[in-house]
Amino acid sequence: MAEKKDILGIPIGYWVLACILIVAVLYPYWSPYFIPAPEEEVKYKYTTGLTAKFKVMDDTTSALITANTKVEIFPTTLKAEDVYAKTFITKATTVASYDSALGAWTASLDAGSYNILVTDTQTTKTRYGTFESITVSGTDDEEKEVWCEPSTLHVVQRASETISKTIMAWNATAESYSISVNTLNYTLYTKWRVTFTFATAGELKYFKEGRIYFTEMTGLTPTKGYVDGVEASVLNDKDASPDSLVGYYVDHDKDWEGGEVHTIVIFFEKTGSPSAGTMTLTHADFYAVQRTALKWWTYGTTTVTVEA
Repeated sequence: MAEKKDILGIPIGYWVLACILIVAVLYPYWSPYFIPAPEEEVKYKYTTGLTAKFKVMDDTTSALITANTKVEIFPTTLKAEDVYAKTFITKATTVASYDSALGAWTASLDAGSYNILVTDTQTTKTRYGTFESITVSGTDDEEKEVWCEPSTLHVVQRASETISKTIMAWNATAESYSISVNTLNYTLYTKWRVTFTFATAGELKYFKEGRIYFTEMTGLTPTKGYVDGVEASVLNDKDASPDSLVGYYVDHDKDWEGGEVHTIVIFFEKTGSPSAGTMTLTHADFYAVQRTALKWWTYGTTTVTVEA
């Protein structure tokens, strides 16, 4: 017997197409019935008055820190930009302490999420601070001890640097920056390329991302900037209130590791009537931190002489 290829005189292919269309139209109405039920929330016996535990590691030395460190805990409504700000005065919710018996930093906390600020309190400070989020879960343990997530917070030590400069004046005859000079002499020349070189030192030490500032000089305009060969916007900051810094600047938005060499290139042009003076370059590393209580380090600097 021949295979039947229609139903009620209508080809099977049309029936299949009709079924697909019906499913497509009705799916939005049916789909809620096919969504799997959410997993039942885990219920813990203890969720308040917990002993929250975590470790703090110095990644430069790969050693756990047990002293000479302040660990403050804040609600998640406070962000890093708040806590690092020059004007920040809010007190922490609590301060953790190191428990040698437990081998961890501990704080009495309820289950939930928190932000933690870790800062160096050594007499001679070496470590940048860090601001991280942690989560504390409930527990059924009668001791009410809980390891936070993450269970280890990380800090790094600040590198050191040597800043040098090379100045090339515009050679109008050769149409290139090919005249080596020591100053920006605006009587002899009208354009310059200044290369600042940052030779960093310290294995597994870092300069955290920041800004490179240089003094705004009358009659001289920066026209282009490059950070490690990549063109960067040259911006002008006239408000000293957040950071005590003013002038032109470029961002370096990546951490620099000790042992690396980085360059900042700025092109200047004479655009008015310059005045003799000193242009200061300032390497504002870990620029986000402006609180005096937190920013223990001094920015690296070098100078360029502007003269007639």
